[in-house]
Amino acid sequence: MTGCGGGANADGSGGKAVLRFSWWGNPDRAERTERAVELFEKRHPGVEVQTSFAGYETYKQKLATQAAGGDAPDVMQLDYRQINQYATAGVLLDLGARDAVRTGGIDKGLLATGAVDGTQYAVPLGRGTQAVVYDTGAWRASGVELPRADWTWEEWGAAMAELSAADIPAGG
Repeated sequence: MTGCGGGANADGSGGKAVLRFSWWGNPDRAERTERAVELFEKRHPGVEVQTSFAGYETYKQKLATQAAGGDAPDVMQLDYRQINQYATAGVLLDLGARDAVRTGGIDKGLLATGAVDGTQYAVPLGRGTQAVVYDTGAWRASGVELPRADWTWEEWGAAMAELSAADIPAGG
């Protein structure tokens, strides 16, 4: 983050600041992320971002090795479960102590997912949603009542059992 503020590098060289950025994903996600990095570098010409990505399990192993060796990336993607692990190990920076990290526009509940014991170590990059998608044709053909927003888990389970017993092929 120091390099994003302009001025000299941490070594005093005054050259481009270099940030190592690592994340997990597939090649499509990597391509889109690389395009975003290119846009970032255009907007911040004094910063060079070195990128690295891998599949989730490989990424977790590589990151653990880097962190254990004191060589974790400057910016890294962490699953919410990993934040506590790396924060308590002293790998992560207290982002709340940095004026350059503006979080005022982020929902407080969402932002809290990056905090450990009141210290902000991570900033969420998005919020996931959960949804249930179902084949209305198959449901109607089975005679099972279509899902309602107010169903309980017990009602949902009973409907799944009925739908399964009806043995209706996809598409009704």
